[in-house]
Amino acid sequence: MRHPNRQLRCSACYHGSVLIERVHIRDYRNIEREEIEPPPGINLIFGANAQGKTNFLDAIHVAAYLKSARATREREIVRGGAQRARVEVSLAREDGLKNQLSVTVAGGKKFVKLDGNSITRFEDAIGVLSAHFFFPGDLSLIKGDPSLRRETLDYEVVKAVPSAVRPYADYKRALMQRNAILKRKDDAGINGSEMNAWSDRLVAAGVEIIRMRTNLLKRISPRFIEHYRRISENPGKTEIGYVSSVAGKVSGKSREALRGSFSKELARAMEKEAELGYTTVGPHRDELLFTIGGESLRRFGSQGQQRCAVLAFRIALCDVAREIGGEEPVLCLDDALSELDDVRKTHLLKSLEGRKQVFITLASKKELKLVSSCAAKIWEMKAGKLSPISRA
Repeated sequence: MRHPNRQLRCSACYHGSVLIERVHIRDYRNIEREEIEPPPGINLIFGANAQGKTNFLDAIHVAAYLKSARATREREIVRGGAQRARVEVSLAREDGLKNQLSVTVAGGKKFVKLDGNSITRFEDAIGVLSAHFFFPGDLSLIKGDPSLRRETLDYEVVKAVPSAVRPYADYKRALMQRNAILKRKDDAGINGSEMNAWSDRLVAAGVEIIRMRTNLLKRISPRFIEHYRRISENPGKTEIGYVSSVAGKVSGKSREALRGSFSKELARAMEKEAELGYTTVGPHRDELLFTIGGESLRRFGSQGQQRCAVLAFRIALCDVAREIGGEEPVLCLDDALSELDDVRKTHLLKSLEGRKQVFITLASKKELKLVSSCAAKIWEMKAGKLSPISRA
């Protein structure tokens, strides 16, 4: 059963800032049972390593994205000896609307409820809790495989435009069918009519994906540049570019032009693809490129520059979400201050001023002393339990 009120489908349907009024976590990794009511503003979560700080933020990530940011298999998030893990968040919005969202993981399956009603479609739950996250492993957004960058961007596309689920599903099916044809070719060659039919569907859905990605990047890019300069104090020009495998520069090209380029590239690659047995061009092969001074940030950027870039990207996503849907997301930063000097830490904190709700984890007492004055509340995490503490 889907939620009876269709206006509750997506973040773009909400107005004003979203606040987490209550978080209830049960049997999530090392967190046996926890329930807190975080206030608006900056919530600092302090504690030694391996106490559960990251697990707490990851539980919020499950509520926001319906998946863990860390676990590759869902059963990994269930506490040892427990049958199921559960995350429940109570949300309040400036327009007075309140929601209760819960995600239960049991037996390798997910069960999602919104205001007591079961949700079975991804697009009906994604964006109910609008939130963005930074985890130390997110440096792979710059250093890792291009598929990570594509996936990150695609999640944001679907959050902004839930109907985008359809072209993504169409593209996935067309790609699977086209690859199957390439793999099963026989002495008679490839079935031309069948291949053409699936290629046409691949092009139609792929062009929509490329356009949605690049339209969103147009909004993200100027804010990313602004936040990177503010955090890093680096005068070098830092940019995000979209590298298409089918059209080179996409900006300014019409649907018809993109379709023509895509079809032409598929025809050109056909002989090679027949040998390889898979499709080599399309948005599943496109790249998101971070550059500094015109050079690849992945190849030439320092660890500090890469960290600043990922932080700037995450904060820029918050700005764009507010612009598109009128709702400011919750921002969760895990160990974001480490590896930044005191000047950059101060700049990062200034960029968070005025945001409605932020969670920051930290393990250093020096960092806690530096940032405690800006906190609405400070929590200490010990062995999976949170408790409020006085200011440092």
